[in-house]
Amino acid sequence: MEASVKLTQNIKWYRICEFNTRSTQNLISMNFNNYTIKSQEALNKATEIATTRGQQMIETGHLLQAILASDENLISFLFKKIGVNRSIIELKLDEIVHKYPLVSGGQAYLSNQAAQALQNAEGFLKNLEDEYVAIEHIILGILKGKDQTAQLLKDSGFAQKSILAAIVDLRGGQKVQDVHAESKYRVLDRHS
Repeated sequence: MEASVKLTQNIKWYRICEFNTRSTQNLISMNFNNYTIKSQEALNKATEIATTRGQQMIETGHLLQAILASDENLISFLFKKIGVNRSIIELKLDEIVHKYPLVSGGQAYLSNQAAQALQNAEGFLKNLEDEYVAIEHIILGILKGKDQTAQLLKDSGFAQKSILAAIVDLRGGQKVQDVHAESKYRVLDRHS
């Protein structure tokens, strides 16, 4: 069952990527089989958010909204550890996403900024010596960008150094070595 879901998700993301002629070249090296189940779910949720809003281009704002919706424990831990007000970020993020252009018809595709965020995430994967791209890699990838979503995170108190420290604390020295890594974090014990 899991393999068929994963295959469907990868096919869906391949189709999204192939329609974005500007960022397709950047995505050739991306292997969505190297993403955890949670991060694959977030990518699919980002597509759903964009298409539900009538937006053809999947932006970093959609990615962050999907992450906020898909992994309550990890996100709550990071926000508490960093000292960030989640409600304010969600409100401002919704304002950003609401301003994205509406397009009827056509296939959804990744914006250059979203593609770059995912490439950045894969870079953090290597830096952290992990085997799979997890939710926290994508957050770091978005933060490294220069668009409105990255600026929102930075203005709210997110910094690469503080996120990396929170990740180390969250994982307790563990690496992301399989597709279910996020479910193995001891988040509930740590953010109470």
